[in-house]
Amino acid sequence: MVKEVVIIGGSFAGLKAAKHILAKGDSEISVTVVSKSTHAFYTVAAPRLLLEPSKLDKAVAKVEETLKKNNKNSHVKFIHGSVESLNLKDRSIDVNSNGQTQLLTYDVLVIASGTRYATPTFKLLGDYSLTIESIEKVNKELKAATKIAVIGGGPTGVETAGEIGYEYGKTKTITLYTGSKGPLSYLGDHRSKQAELKLQKLGVKVANSVRPHVKEGKVLTFEDGTSEEYDVVIEANGLQPNSDFLPADVLDESGFVLTNDYLQLKDFPEVVAGGDIVSGTASDLVTFNYVQWGTLLKTLDYLFDKSQDRRKPMKPIKTTQFVPISREGGIGILFGCGVPNFLVRMLKAKDFMLSKAQENF
Repeated sequence: MVKEVVIIGGSFAGLKAAKHILAKGDSEISVTVVSKSTHAFYTVAAPRLLLEPSKLDKAVAKVEETLKKNNKNSHVKFIHGSVESLNLKDRSIDVNSNGQTQLLTYDVLVIASGTRYATPTFKLLGDYSLTIESIEKVNKELKAATKIAVIGGGPTGVETAGEIGYEYGKTKTITLYTGSKGPLSYLGDHRSKQAELKLQKLGVKVANSVRPHVKEGKVLTFEDGTSEEYDVVIEANGLQPNSDFLPADVLDESGFVLTNDYLQLKDFPEVVAGGDIVSGTASDLVTFNYVQWGTLLKTLDYLFDKSQDRRKPMKPIKTTQFVPISREGGIGILFGCGVPNFLVRMLKAKDFMLSKAQENF
């Protein structure tokens, strides 16, 4: 009897799970991947691509081709569409594709639907073509602009401000609104101050403890009633989970998926979640590759063969993060310890790991 596997999401987590299952070469397994985008997008490199859109082709991979290339003997299908609803008790999914609704059923379900921003610049918000268009549009606007605002004091905002500062810091006015007491404030006061100084050296003005609201695209309004107009406003904040199709009782208060230590849903052990949709985990590739993946693959193996339970609980690692602030380096932490600037430059700032993008699909 064929075992039906449905994977919701066609990016890092979804494709890696699919490739692991397809590698089994089992003709009794059927894998269906559902994604709003025909292509996966290497989100890690988005800040660099804003300045170098000519390299966009290195940052995308066609989902259907990736599945076929990695299939050894299983049944595999790609559906370009969106999940309208999911019934966990009935193990059924309503998928809308090309305006038509189709019903899928599953024995194993992988939820890897990821997260989104309000705009498609940094993460997919529908099909990848929207992200390509957004990056190319922002690139043209940056060239013509004299006054630029970036909103967001997390890695994406800081990296983006750093990239723009490196390119235009001497000729354009650039302001980063962190929305907190400093850029990368979650890494502590010392590293936050380091980040601020690096940005300032690039000609970026850092405005802390200010949360502007975007009005009509290019006008920022502030709590004191004032407003300011910019030629370009880049929003790199407000990350939201793509979980609208899931019932509220399997989500935390922010909409992320609640799982046990094995990445399974508590009352539905045949359902696993992976990637930045998972509650309580950081939304970066390091977390997925080095915290989640070892657990996810063992749990998937168990769901296909319960005679041997080799599941291993997910264990967090000490903070490991590299945040480029221009091509010359940035802030780096490896297992909780700071690393020298040249390592950040060599490992990530040089090309935002675009040379390794296809390895992650």
